[in-house]
Amino acid sequence: MEFNDENKSIKSLIQCISVPDYELAVQILGYLMDKKELSVRDLTKELNVSYPLVLRVVNDLAGIGVLETSKLKAEGRGRPRKLVKINIEKLLEMLNECRKNLDDAESLLRKKRYMI
Repeated sequence: MEFNDENKSIKSLIQCISVPDYELAVQILGYLMDKKELSVRDLTKELNVSYPLVLRVVNDLAGIGVLETSKLKAEGRGRPRKLVKINIEKLLEMLNECRKNLDDAESLLRKKRYMI
């Protein structure tokens, strides 16, 4: 996946909130930005990444509230498909928290600079 400006912004946020496998997390979130909802299986196909790895990152992102998951019952027999969608409100909340933490860090560093 090519990193456009939107994906670079997402990457910065993901790095700030310390998500494991942030490169894949960025790809997943970047892809879901334009989709309403998508199955984990479809994500693996689109991103050309193994199902277990995508599922692990999806579960990590869902665990912190960035993704919401649901189940789609398969027609006939078979396992229900796990659907994921992005939680924009949670991402905005985390962005604000990152900004606050970075502002606090900058303030601390500026104070320390003059103490040396």
